[in-house]
Amino acid sequence: MNFKRFNETDAEYGKAAELAAYEMMKTRGFNVVELPHGVYGKDLKCTSKHEEFYVECERRSPKTWGANCDYFPYPTYNFPKRRLKDGSQDRILIVFRCDLEKCLIVFYQDVEKASARLVSNRCVKDETVFDIPINRCLLLNTSQSSQETFAEMNSKRVERLFPLLGHQERKRFLEIGKPYGVSDFEYRNMLARYAEPTWPSLQCRKSPYTQPTLF
Repeated sequence: MNFKRFNETDAEYGKAAELAAYEMMKTRGFNVVELPHGVYGKDLKCTSKHEEFYVECERRSPKTWGANCDYFPYPTYNFPKRRLKDGSQDRILIVFRCDLEKCLIVFYQDVEKASARLVSNRCVKDETVFDIPINRCLLLNTSQSSQETFAEMNSKRVERLFPLLGHQERKRFLEIGKPYGVSDFEYRNMLARYAEPTWPSLQCRKSPYTQPTLF
């Protein structure tokens, strides 16, 4: 696998994204610690009363997410497999627009269940990437403060979005599993309401809710 050489200009461009992430997470009530890291390592550890994340940052160029584009301009985010080297459940990737005014939150828990394929470009040959539908990601204005947790924001977003998805989008959304912030009960309701008999892989997830034994 071929990786592009280190470039100081690129590093400074990316460092601005780390600083933007630091400020954004502080504004949202997280205690933020910068982390020493190697290639594709964690940039920040962010802890609040209700959530804890290891954060990686990425900043898009004007060509791949220009300042005049309100939404991420592609239907999927191509997540490189190399980022998964040390777990996923407590990690997020913050993808910033070139001007750092908007960002996309990619939840690592979605990655391993997403569709995988090989890609090649001038920097990398035959690299495995996971195609994460953008409707699984949370879009934020970086300067906007909020007392809501990421879980609350994503749960509300999914509740508004999911009924509007088309047939195949809905199937793909459900196949990846429970979205971040959505409860087991809510996810079972989504499956029971929208999973069709022609989707056998999803039928086993429609198990009825049972109260756990307390004593």
